[in-house]
Amino acid sequence: MAKLQQDPALWANAVEEGLRIRGTAPGLFRITTRDVDIGGATIPEDSIVWLLYASSGLDDTKFSEPRKFDVTRENAREHLSFGHGRHSCLGNLLARLEAKLALEALYRKIPSLKALPDQRFEYLPTMTVLTLKQLQVAWDIPA
Repeated sequence: MAKLQQDPALWANAVEEGLRIRGTAPGLFRITTRDVDIGGATIPEDSIVWLLYASSGLDDTKFSEPRKFDVTRENAREHLSFGHGRHSCLGNLLARLEAKLALEALYRKIPSLKALPDQRFEYLPTMTVLTLKQLQVAWDIPA
């Protein structure tokens, strides 16, 4: 937060870093159009596969210290949260802008807002959208 307060231009990268660590959806289904070899296993043509791309943001061959949230990470935008190539989300630019503007406004109004430590994060059991059940937060009330 200190870095974001010192340099508000980092908010866009903070959104990317959040998407890299915990994107909007865990993955999606695809049907293979041909036999595919992955990691020594062959997936036959016409197989239904669940592509779990959410974990790609934690790939230590792509991101140094992948579990660390770093608003200055140079390659933060190289995540797959909005898909890739012809499978990119059409609304990704709007979603990025909305997230940036919302976070800037929220922290402008409540600059001391923070998640409470030592809480267990639980998500609804869905395969399409990551939905946090609850988030406990606290902030200081000015005197």
